[in-house]
Amino acid sequence: MPAACGVVGRGTGGQIWPAEGKFVNYEFVYDGTELAVAEMIKSGTTCFVDQYFFAEAAADVVMKTGIRACLGVPLLGTGRAATAAGTLRRDAHDAGAQGDVGRRRRGPDFPTPYAPDFDGYLNKVYELKAKYGSYGLLRFNLAPHAPYTVCDANLLKAWKTAEELDVRLARRHSARATPAAG
Repeated sequence: MPAACGVVGRGTGGQIWPAEGKFVNYEFVYDGTELAVAEMIKSGTTCFVDQYFFAEAAADVVMKTGIRACLGVPLLGTGRAATAAGTLRRDAHDAGAQGDVGRRRRGPDFPTPYAPDFDGYLNKVYELKAKYGSYGLLRFNLAPHAPYTVCDANLLKAWKTAEELDVRLARRHSARATPAAG
């Protein structure tokens, strides 16, 4: 999915993200959520937490079935530009001893069929709150993906948006640096 999917090598970036970019859409998420919720109801589960693209599809299933849910809107945006080779370009400051803790350029990256850039992901939360905010069985949160896919400046922007909308900021993956290509 992300233009810079090669950044994490094989596995997630090399195989999963391109497949998601090809197949994941509203209908895909709706159908998968509907099947999952049917299994949850059958097993006695009354509430679930999810963090995936097209949260509005999951929200529509929640509205249809009456199950409770907390839906995380994924956030991606390192603020670094992708190179033509599909890897992330780093500032000289980033390449030094401070690694991913250093300053990062801001700019659009990680476009997906769900959102074109970090601000697009944030706008999804505004849209979801406007459409579903009064439905008592449904909550939303902002879900930054990981330190290597969300820069500090965008994480701060997410924090401010969470406070403004009175939603939670979910924990992100704990990996500190970009996973090694393999």
